[in-house]
Amino acid sequence: MGNMNVIPTKRFMSFSADGQDIVRAGVELYKHYLYLNGKQQYAESATGKTYEEKQEVFTKNLIKESFKMAGVNATGVSDTVLLRNPNVKWALFALVGEMLDVIIPETVLDDFYKFAEIKNGNWGDSFVFTIPNPDLFVVSKIAPGIRKAEPQRIYNGILTLIPQQRAITIQEDFYRVLAGKVNWGDWVARVARSFETQITTDIYNAILNSYDNLPTQLKVTGFTAQSFIQLVQRVEALNAGAKAAAFGTKLALSQILPADQ
Repeated sequence: MGNMNVIPTKRFMSFSADGQDIVRAGVELYKHYLYLNGKQQYAESATGKTYEEKQEVFTKNLIKESFKMAGVNATGVSDTVLLRNPNVKWALFALVGEMLDVIIPETVLDDFYKFAEIKNGNWGDSFVFTIPNPDLFVVSKIAPGIRKAEPQRIYNGILTLIPQQRAITIQEDFYRVLAGKVNWGDWVARVARSFETQITTDIYNAILNSYDNLPTQLKVTGFTAQSFIQLVQRVEALNAGAKAAAFGTKLALSQILPADQ
């Protein structure tokens, strides 16, 4: 069985051991689905039972734990009657909601680490990002016998970010979910792709909107190989020699790459 470590949020820690196991199983099932759809990094989650077998077991345990969390006694009462209880619906979607809160950071955000610093936190948290100062110290000429030159200090930048809540409201037949008629992996994948698209748009807009605040030497109009190389050299020089990276659409980057790539 694959790695099912999850982010220990306050809601997750409030679940019973069985409830936490259900959340882990839902995450594991989704990773199995991703593997079946070409994500080879999740091969460890595709061992043992088939995807269909895992989904059947997952659905049964999800229903059972929902009854337990809702505090209803299932003995001698049909599932149809129990499922009308609003507390059962609340419990089920609390479990599903927690699975999604785990899945988004563990799978979707992997695509953004190359060009964005990502942090996870609890509700109401704000984040402080340290922006390293790339400046070097000035080397001074001093006369013999002088032990020190003018003291220098470099200050880093600080950026405080207050997250804005994002949500998706979806609708599905409750009984189809509980009957196992809804493909869990495909259902979650649509939610994940929706968040991924929105996050991509937010990052793109943040980068685009920051252009006006760039110094003049980092603003280039049009494209030539020479101007691009000069821009790369300036960016690397301003970042203590760190390698520059180019991000853009296929059409935009096609001017940079050789014609045969």
